[in-house]
Amino acid sequence: MKDPLTELEQELRGLTPQAPPQSFLEDISDALGSQGNIAVINQPAPPSAQKTFFPLMKPLGIAAAILLCAGILGSSIYIQKQNSIQLAKTKVNAVPADPSPASTTEAPASDLIQWQATDRETILVDVRNEGVIHSPQRPPSQQFRYRYLDRTTFTDPTDKSSMHMAVPREHVIQVKLEPY
Repeated sequence: MKDPLTELEQELRGLTPQAPPQSFLEDISDALGSQGNIAVINQPAPPSAQKTFFPLMKPLGIAAAILLCAGILGSSIYIQKQNSIQLAKTKVNAVPADPSPASTTEAPASDLIQWQATDRETILVDVRNEGVIHSPQRPPSQQFRYRYLDRTTFTDPTDKSSMHMAVPREHVIQVKLEPY
């Protein structure tokens, strides 16, 4: 069974509107007065009357924009390289020598203490189950907080002195729960 509306829709889809003739627009502008004249003047020209002065203007504009961006990028890379070279050539200002007698008793830089990490250990201090965490952006999850104490022993090989350091650390783990 054929629906008469589908045939009508197909017929309407096949139709294309035509631009009104210039005389019709002039009649409307005369009837509306000065406002009608403004409206008719501001009407876009039909496609056949539009002149394309520069058909290659759009691709040339895109190419010019790409060249401009490439030029800016290239110049910034060049300037960074030149600044890096200039910085590498500059000498580091040395600390001025102190004429006091204490400066003569200091050890040279080669004799400075070279600490080495000899013993490292991680101690688990506490594990907490913080329950279900609800976040508007993510599904619910179970959160666990692990607390550690990282201990390191440093020794100086020249005089066998040692130093102990302890740093607390936390690690949070969220386990995604499946809602049902």
